[in-house]
Amino acid sequence: MGEDKQLIACAIEMNDLLLKHKKLEQQLSCIEAYMENLSARIFATHLQEQEALHINYLHRKSAASSIRRVYQTLRDNTSRQIQTLSHRIMCILQPGIPTAVEDPIEVSTSLTDRDDLVQELTQTFCTLKRSS
Repeated sequence: MGEDKQLIACAIEMNDLLLKHKKLEQQLSCIEAYMENLSARIFATHLQEQEALHINYLHRKSAASSIRRVYQTLRDNTSRQIQTLSHRIMCILQPGIPTAVEDPIEVSTSLTDRDDLVQELTQTFCTLKRSS
């Protein structure tokens, strides 16, 4: 019966991780589209010799690029957490699986609450998008 409780807890955790991964992918897609739009604006303002606006767009693209890197790191960490959890589930279902040899890479948990960071970055991204 303890095995069932472990599997249920793992299933709930897996669901949460998959939802988090999906949201991160969606945000990355939005950021990519925003950066493509900015690239077009940067090119247009350069051709029109609108230096102040050109620099403004360059700053926005730089900020968006930094935010994209954070989201990519979060997505990669979530992917590793999913791999670790799936390995744990396999160990529960088949106790003979070696744990020391095939353990997935440990995930860095230096951020205490990544969801708060994601929400803050999303708000920053929206603010940047609105001001464009």
